[in-house]
Amino acid sequence: IARHFELVTTELVPAPAILPGESLTVSLAPGRTVEIPVPAFAGETIAVATSSHDYWDTIALLLAPDGTPVAGSDDANQYFAAFSWPAAETATYRLRVTFFEAVNSGQLLVKRAK
Repeated sequence: IARHFELVTTELVPAPAILPGESLTVSLAPGRTVEIPVPAFAGETIAVATSSHDYWDTIALLLAPDGTPVAGSDDANQYFAAFSWPAAETATYRLRVTFFEAVNSGQLLVKRAK
């Protein structure tokens, strides 16, 4: 999944942080990947799900504070990305999201469970 993001991303756009129980809508365009800060405590489960009314296939990648990929998802919830992962340390992780084919435009909804 990390390699997929390397291949399709031509624009990396920052977004506001997402906290447990929050949702965030981001705008995607061809080649655009959005990076969302995800603050978490050690042992806390980071649970994320994506959806969209504009396109049916999403992909997500969670990076540790040092940039190491720690969790990723493609097609976990039908064709939408979703995952749960226990944070290894208290830190701010980074979530990258985009449409799988990376040639579509539209809105993508990211939900973080409590």
